Formats: sequence, structure tokens, C-alpha cells
Amino acid sequence: MIQPITLALHSVEGHDIKMQEDYDLYAWHINMITPLGEHLWRFLCSKGAEIHVYFHTPVDAKEYSDRKILAKVCYETVSNGLANHKMNNTKE
Repeated sequence: MIQPITLALHSVEGHDIKMQEDYDLYAWHINMITPLGEHLWRFLCSKGAEIHVYFHTPVDAKEYSDRKILAKVCYETVSNGLANHKMNNTKE
């Protein structure tokens, strides 16, 4: 069994997410200008974040003969969970 989980960043340091920089405080990727060490230091010095965790229906790996299809199903489940979070938590 595989447990797809969506982690959705809801607020950073007590305020709503407003810019990419807010996301970047908690997620480092290879294309960032900030080196990993500096990023980790900024993360450790931050005041915290509110993160929503969504546990989706487990996926039985035995039902898939192709690992790439299994990975795609899990990816789509997590991506849809994030899209639903954003849609349901947008302030108008």
C-alpha cells in the first residue's frame, strides 16, 4: 500500500502566502539562487508556518503492473489535493 499525502503551506510567519518567496522559505529546489546551507539557516530562523496535511485514500501497488502508471496516479492524487486546498482556501 502507498499512502499519498498532500502537504499544503497555508501561512508563513503568521501571514497568508503572498509571494513565491513565502513558499521558498519552506521548500528548497535546485533552481533556487539561494544555496542550500543559507536556505536551511533562514528556515531554522523562521517563526513557523501553518501546514495542512491531507491523507488521501491509500493506493494498492499490486493493482498496477507498471510503476510509472502507479507513480502518475499518486502524483495526480497529491496534485489534485493541493489544487483543492488552494481553491477552498482562497480569500476573496
